[in-house]
Amino acid sequence: MNKNIIGAIAFVLFFLAGQSVFAHDLSPMCGDRIQHMVDTLKLDGAQQTKIKAIKEQLKNDQMPNWKKMGDLRDQMNQLIQSDSMDQSKLDGLVTEQAQLIGATIKAKAIAENQIFGVLNAQQKIQYPQMIKQKEEKIKEMFEKCGE
Repeated sequence: MNKNIIGAIAFVLFFLAGQSVFAHDLSPMCGDRIQHMVDTLKLDGAQQTKIKAIKEQLKNDQMPNWKKMGDLRDQMNQLIQSDSMDQSKLDGLVTEQAQLIGATIKAKAIAENQIFGVLNAQQKIQYPQMIKQKEEKIKEMFEKCGE
């Protein structure tokens, strides 16, 4: 069961890392995300400024959560490497990590909604298509990891 929970957390973290609008680029398939949006949606200068501000605010707001996730990973690694694993402590770490992941997902959804609000009618049609294409690339990359 714990293996399933940890696997689910790892998948969610991977998915979050690959969100097309918010993530930092770590793989060759990723480019400058804002530039991709600018090119695909043909954003004007005012839209670019607003979207960059939304993304920057999200990044600043999420920084404490990212640091806390790192601390939780360190604590979990200590448990893994101990001679005997304290199940209640592991359960607490998993619960705390799940709450942070939930908070991150919520914050990203709110930011994505704010970005969506900056777009004009035509861009609002193109935006979901752009997201879907990026998610498909992420899915393909994730599947290749298992090969």
